[in-house]
Amino acid sequence: MTRQFSELGYKEIRINVALKNWPALRFWIKSGFNQVSGIYGDLEHSDETFANTELIKAL
Repeated sequence: MTRQFSELGYKEIRINVALKNWPALRFWIKSGFNQVSGIYGDLEHSDETFANTELIKAL
């Protein structure tokens, strides 16, 4: 699928993943999304707070 994006002229793909979702983080990092562009969300960690990280895969 990434080949199709590259053929359309895209240089990168970006996704957002919840920081508390370790299985998803492992999956996307193993899939080539190995650059972090930022972390967004609540500033404190607790059971009620949420934060996401934006991951980038260069094409």
